[in-house]
Amino acid sequence: MPEKENAVVVSKDKLLIDEIKINISSIANLIGSIKSHDRAYNFIKEKRPSLIFIDIRDDVETGLALAERVKRLLPNRMLFAIAGALNSKLILRSLRSGFTDYILFPFDNNEPLIDIVKAARQKGKQSRRAGEILIFSSNKGGQGVTTIALNTADHIQRLFNGRVLLVDFNMNSGDIAVFLDLQESYTPLNLIKDIERLDENLLFSSIIKHPSGFYILSAPENITDSASITVEDINKMFQVLKSFMDYIIVDLGDGFSEKTAAAFDIADNIFLILQQSVPSVKSAKKLIDLFYNVGYKEDKVKIIINRYEEKNLIGLHDIEKLISQKIYGSIANDYFPASDAVNRGELITRHHSGSRIDKDISALASRITNIKIDDNDQGRKKLLKKWLSSIYRGNKARERKA
Repeated sequence: MPEKENAVVVSKDKLLIDEIKINISSIANLIGSIKSHDRAYNFIKEKRPSLIFIDIRDDVETGLALAERVKRLLPNRMLFAIAGALNSKLILRSLRSGFTDYILFPFDNNEPLIDIVKAARQKGKQSRRAGEILIFSSNKGGQGVTTIALNTADHIQRLFNGRVLLVDFNMNSGDIAVFLDLQESYTPLNLIKDIERLDENLLFSSIIKHPSGFYILSAPENITDSASITVEDINKMFQVLKSFMDYIIVDLGDGFSEKTAAAFDIADNIFLILQQSVPSVKSAKKLIDLFYNVGYKEDKVKIIINRYEEKNLIGLHDIEKLISQKIYGSIANDYFPASDAVNRGELITRHHSGSRIDKDISALASRITNIKIDDNDQGRKKLLKKWLSSIYRGNKARERKA
């Protein structure tokens, strides 16, 4: 069974809220009902539900404005306008504001709400954009590809809260299961064997879901298992995954072969990991030249400097001159949080949130998704500080009066 989606209702009408909750209970969990449109936007921004019902009966303009804001923030979510009467002009305005459908309340027994939502969801699946394939790789071992790939997947999930899949496609020495202390489970080889009968139910009941929310396809335990995978299998696998996932982060490891070339070809972006050393830069330059010789556009290949040190003799500008390309991002040389996370079998942010490496990977995820990092924690701290300060000033004022 596929996991239930999350839903939110924006309304003051308890009867409406209860009826929506009952009607959609088989496919979605109602995680919140909010009366205020301003509060609703912040709640939706934080929780990122799949289904959003907005009551526009009492305040059409505010409801439409909220829909426009939500649609800009979450373009792939389904929004339903709850209205009290048929109005052709209002229906048109609702659709232009980003609503998926216009529904009358009280609901029509001849057309149950659940059927309307299911139809909208099916239509959305048919029209939704294909997921993006992001490959993390290097042309030299020991560059930190796995650490960056899996922690980027985590931060993308935290920002985007959609369907994010981490694929360990380093078929010779995949380490994601080791880094996360997981038992080998459903692998690319299993998926390829199931490809002809693969549907949403089979996929999501087979792959691992990490507690932080992203999914994982781990590498096969036996190296010889990967020998049977063909280039055609690889193309078919990633095309299928694109239809189910929003982001597919691929740990491709190091090196270049016919099979890795197939993955590079289908990728939307290639993140090439290198370090501030002459051997690493020269090795990366060979792969960059190869990419351009086979016709990859410059914006497809993005350079990430790992274990970056500002005082290193080889600076970012020097590397850019050597590889004839701008650096896309850098990850700080922050050894302890990275090694401690591996030893614990956990993600960096679990015990080292706010460390230099965690902040850099978070910034990388923000740039990839084009979603600004939500600084809610800092906001809450400032609010608490302001509140405590006001209490302190009030106490002082009362002391002076006494």
